[in-house]
Amino acid sequence: MNLGKISKFGSGVFLHKKPPSYILQQIKLPASDDERGLYVAHQDGNVVFDGVGIVKLGPDSLLSFNGYKTSFYESYWSRFTNLNELEIQICGLGSIEISIIAELRHGGTRHLVTKTIALIPDRMATVGIPIERSPHRSGRIFFDIRTGKSKAELHSMAYATPQATIRPVHLGIAICTFNREPFVNKMMQKLMASPLFEAGAMTVTIVNQGASFKDELLISAAVGAVNG
Repeated sequence: MNLGKISKFGSGVFLHKKPPSYILQQIKLPASDDERGLYVAHQDGNVVFDGVGIVKLGPDSLLSFNGYKTSFYESYWSRFTNLNELEIQICGLGSIEISIIAELRHGGTRHLVTKTIALIPDRMATVGIPIERSPHRSGRIFFDIRTGKSKAELHSMAYATPQATIRPVHLGIAICTFNREPFVNKMMQKLMASPLFEAGAMTVTIVNQGASFKDELLISAAVGAVNG
């Protein structure tokens, strides 16, 4: 019997029945009603955003994640990468129906998949998404979630792939600023705390068009580049 790939984490050993997934895009959930427009296009029924990134849906409710921050831009991934496998990962509680749709670049939509899944806390459910490589058929992927006669919760979501990268990833970031040293300092602290920076896979360059920086970190970044 083929048990799949074996991975070791600390002192534990876990058997994967399928290859491990790689996160392409974390799907952030709105923390408040004020941010809803960037994430959600439409809703029906009883939907509550609790302020800590968890969405609670009452029975017979609909939530359409047809927003700027919740879409997956298939057309760009198809054009610039070799991505052939895509899935959406959802962690939460209760039973939901998810419908995944692609909005085409030249108008119209393409229905991809509809599936009912049972969500269990701390366990990720996955739904495969067919990828369109043609530039005329690829577009922007979004999804709708419905509940039936029972309530549900959404805790975390992500677009992911079981397809391993073909080469190491390195991110280059250029920041142009004019007299915004406190803002740039905060941004640099966040960038330097990221796993990519710690792994040496990020280079940050700052172009300062205002007064000279006083912070040593920003001075070194403005002169050359700060590498992880």
